[in-house]
Amino acid sequence: MCAAVAAARKFLFSQQHEEAYWCGELEADTTLESDYILLHTLLGTGNQERFRRRRTGFCGIKIRTAGGASMPPGPRTSALREGLLWVEAGGLYGGSSGIAARPREILEMGGVTEVNTFTKIYLCFFGQYDYDAVPAIPPEIVLFPNWFWFNIYEISSWSRAILVPLSICYAKKPFKKIPRARGVEELFVGGMQKSRMHLHWAKKLVSWRNFFLVLDRMTHWFERVHVRPLRSIA
Repeated sequence: MCAAVAAARKFLFSQQHEEAYWCGELEADTTLESDYILLHTLLGTGNQERFRRRRTGFCGIKIRTAGGASMPPGPRTSALREGLLWVEAGGLYGGSSGIAARPREILEMGGVTEVNTFTKIYLCFFGQYDYDAVPAIPPEIVLFPNWFWFNIYEISSWSRAILVPLSICYAKKPFKKIPRARGVEELFVGGMQKSRMHLHWAKKLVSWRNFFLVLDRMTHWFERVHVRPLRSIA
């Protein structure tokens, strides 16, 4: 153990600049490439050459990780799904990109309905998922006081930085129509129309899962009938 620490320390200092700083490549996971394509597709500001470069980076990570991990090493299935969805949404899916076979892998993992909540909400932006089927994230959650059992300051800063923007997306429900050919219908097991998008109830009637699903359904209902008196404050 001491030898390993010494070797690591020796290597670290060997990489240090003579002026005492380190300079290296800043890496993040593949979802950033996916989100880049997502944002520009939604805003209509996409540059196909930049999309191509993002796609190349995304495919490179997948090749290094045997397909599917967000960054080496190790799997993260939603990274594969999300990446494919947005490469496809950006008009770059198929051909010689190296990801033409990915739909089969996604279907084997359960299809679009098994992706994480972030990706489902992103899909809603393009009419590829139902806003009513994603977990409700009302902006009013920011009004919960610090003493309440759930408030945004009781979660990590990383989670908070995702939760709050998603709540704005949930409230505004942005939408951009894309051609059907660029949709993801084939990534739903059995097809989009037959797919069960809504969250499943637990078999045990009295359970925390069902409790939160009831709250979720109620929140969606209030959203539909425009009962949201604190929305502007939130």
